[in-house]
Amino acid sequence: MSTTLLIIDDTPSDIRTLVELLRDQGFRIIVALNGTDGFNKAVTVQPALILLDRIMPGMDGLSVCRLLKSDPRTASIPVIFLTAMQAVEDKVEGFERGVCDYITKPWQPAEVIARLRVHIELHRRLRELPAPPLSEQPADKELSRAELRVHKAQSLYLQYIGATPTLTDIAHSVGTHARQLAEDFRQVTGHSAQNWLREKRMKLACELLLTSELEISRIAEQVGYTSAPAFSNAFKDYFGLAPSEYRRAAGLRHVVH
Repeated sequence: MSTTLLIIDDTPSDIRTLVELLRDQGFRIIVALNGTDGFNKAVTVQPALILLDRIMPGMDGLSVCRLLKSDPRTASIPVIFLTAMQAVEDKVEGFERGVCDYITKPWQPAEVIARLRVHIELHRRLRELPAPPLSEQPADKELSRAELRVHKAQSLYLQYIGATPTLTDIAHSVGTHARQLAEDFRQVTGHSAQNWLREKRMKLACELLLTSELEISRIAEQVGYTSAPAFSNAFKDYFGLAPSEYRRAAGLRHVVH
């Protein structure tokens, strides 16, 4: 049975070259010309790997990747960026969004095939790995004071995610001050508390949009936004499309908007 790949790219000439190359290697190819269609096809087709153009009009590659990695149906699919961007900071940003590799334009056919096969095989092996025994899981690892404060803060944020507690409120609850907790978050998670919380809110919003028929105004309340427009703007800024568009892209056309 052929391995299915999804190409998300808005440049017909690049798509044509890739399709010819990959079909010759025995792959089954699905093509999407924009991010919204790409996400929809990723959900439906469940490809073994996604080749994603970094620069596209509308919903760019970073937004598409962020959306794919936030949705439980597509989060585990490996994503490789296709890009002409060479800067290290651009590549780091992609890795932070969940990209597993980069193929730089103009690409070499042998490199494309090699990278694809490596990541497809690696993903297959990871899926087949058994879960480690409970005794081998690091549940009893001794945590630093910073880690303990951050873990407690994360639990409180998630417990009151719809109530929008301030960093100062959370810091007082875990026995420190806002500046110290902010430093702890950056040290332990690599992100600010605000960015960490925004990611959790967006993931919860995706879950509610997919699994419930709640109106968007109610979802906004449950994830900590004071109004539906504020939530919709934040969601679109984060993912590149509005909550109602996300529902339609996921094939949920008969839900309350």
